[in-house]
Amino acid sequence: CFVEQPWKNYCQEMSKLGSWGDHVVLLAASELYQRQIFIISSVNDEKFVVEIKPSVQPQHPPFTLAHWHETHYQPICRKKEPPKGLPELP
Repeated sequence: CFVEQPWKNYCQEMSKLGSWGDHVVLLAASELYQRQIFIISSVNDEKFVVEIKPSVQPQHPPFTLAHWHETHYQPICRKKEPPKGLPELP
């Protein structure tokens, strides 16, 4: 994980309304919320699932995100009830 500009500039850019999060933000979220984050990527290779672990033992269930390469992150949430006609996940 890296930032390609001075840290102060990166923080100023990320603080602007409409800025999109990146891997650095996900690392910070993992630490702040003490949760693992699983990212399921649209990139079809051996690392299509990325796991981010906080530096402490996670205290809460993990977050799971879908990542459309170079475009967007999307949360993946389990619904309380599956749509009619679909089997319930374990």
